[in-house]
Amino acid sequence: MLVPEFRREMKNYITNIFAIHDYVARWQASRFRLSMSRLNKGQHVWIFDYIEDFSCFSKIELQQDYFNKRQIGIFIVLVIRHRRPEESLETTVSEVRVIQYDGNVGSGY
Repeated sequence: MLVPEFRREMKNYITNIFAIHDYVARWQASRFRLSMSRLNKGQHVWIFDYIEDFSCFSKIELQQDYFNKRQIGIFIVLVIRHRRPEESLETTVSEVRVIQYDGNVGSGY
């Protein structure tokens, strides 16, 4: 790839794709801060995130392992609320579920 072509592609990426991503990230952060500042007792803020095709990796891997990775989907739910007076300051995980896919297409989870 020639340098001028590379520069055009990078300019297109920065002005279009990254600019949109940056705008959305800033908007989401401002809405989160606003929601947290207005959180009353008895109310909750729910945050959902889904990571699709997360590649598992090891510290030491062979070159052939680069293309042959297991991938998983991670679904995260975070609930933020005010602490009740009788609760401790420790953070606890209330429930963790692991669902395993056996690799057969159409078999379900």
